[in-house]
Amino acid sequence: MLIFLNAKRLEFLYYSLFVFFSMIYLTRRLNLEFYMTLRESLIGLWFLAISQILINLMYLNFAINYLNTKLQYPKLHKFIQLTIIILVALIFLDTWVYFNGMYQMHDTLQNFQRILMTVFGLSSMIYLIFKTKDRLVIFIVLGSFIFLAGALGFLFTNDRHYMMTGSLIEFIIFSLGLAYKIKLQYEAKLTLQEEVSLKEISALRAQMNPHFIFNSLSSIQNLILKNDRPAALKYLTQFGKLARNVLESSNEAVVTLSEEIALLKSYLELESLRFDNAFEYTIELDENLDAGSLEIPLMLIQPFAENAIIHGLVGKKEGLKKLMFRFKKEGPFTIIEIEDNGVGRVVSRIHAEASKKQRKSRGMEITEKRLKMFNQNKVNQNKVEIVDKYDAYGNATGTKVIIQIFNP
Repeated sequence: MLIFLNAKRLEFLYYSLFVFFSMIYLTRRLNLEFYMTLRESLIGLWFLAISQILINLMYLNFAINYLNTKLQYPKLHKFIQLTIIILVALIFLDTWVYFNGMYQMHDTLQNFQRILMTVFGLSSMIYLIFKTKDRLVIFIVLGSFIFLAGALGFLFTNDRHYMMTGSLIEFIIFSLGLAYKIKLQYEAKLTLQEEVSLKEISALRAQMNPHFIFNSLSSIQNLILKNDRPAALKYLTQFGKLARNVLESSNEAVVTLSEEIALLKSYLELESLRFDNAFEYTIELDENLDAGSLEIPLMLIQPFAENAIIHGLVGKKEGLKKLMFRFKKEGPFTIIEIEDNGVGRVVSRIHAEASKKQRKSRGMEITEKRLKMFNQNKVNQNKVEIVDKYDAYGNATGTKVIIQIFNP
């Protein structure tokens, strides 16, 4: 019942009511104060007598919702609906008969519903065995068969222990069936989320690649306009190499870290040509890191490298311009650090405001979205942290980007 209140799934409601009325019926002859009070009134005796029909009603509604018979077994669904209508009619008819003192007719109606449910149970089990579409049927058929065997044992021997044992085993089997269904639904939800995530990642990656290509073609255009044909040719050759590598990986949502580093090197060579070798870069790879097997989103690092170059290093007027990349493993996380010794974000923002070009990097925005989607079905702790660096006098000394990827 608690699961129904939380999940609002009718199969849990009907299962709870099925167990409740079953316990009422099976223990009705115990000399408990509750039952003694019920047996002292005509209404109480009627409720105890009618509880068997209520058990069957709850069972049928449980089966409808548990097996989704309307969609999965439409013929059986119609048969169950007809049986429910008959049982509801029996409740009204038996109530009228009982309160008018026609107790022999009451017994006849009770026996009729027992025969009806026996025929229904046997025919439904045979139908489901031959028409089964999933493993959920196993729990319904097995539980129903054991309950039916216990009920028939009680009918022919008048020993209630048969029915009580059959009911107890049925409760356990149906509980296991509900747990199994929850597991299936959880797995289906994860699969659907993964498919949606892959489509969203593909869409975001499709936005990422044109952004990068546009910037590269703009650089080639600038070199041509400056009539620097050798540099333009060299740049175009390097760009072609990088574009080919990107296209070869474009059908994949992820690449290995070693492949990503190779793409990064090609990109950095392009940017170095673009800015007349104005900066130098280093790439440090932790020896404990298996770059050939670890996977990360394609072109994850490039937008952060671009941002460090354009907004950090290019604006620096004096001193050596450095860009450092570090890759290491910390527990279940892959840590990527992109550090520059540029002007820092504050100065970069002032320059952007002065030139009226202040806006968030489109590439970084897309990449942050992709990172959030990566491995989101796991304990996702992917994040990007940007640290502003300062010296002892409070002067900006660059920026460090720390990318944390859950990648056990």
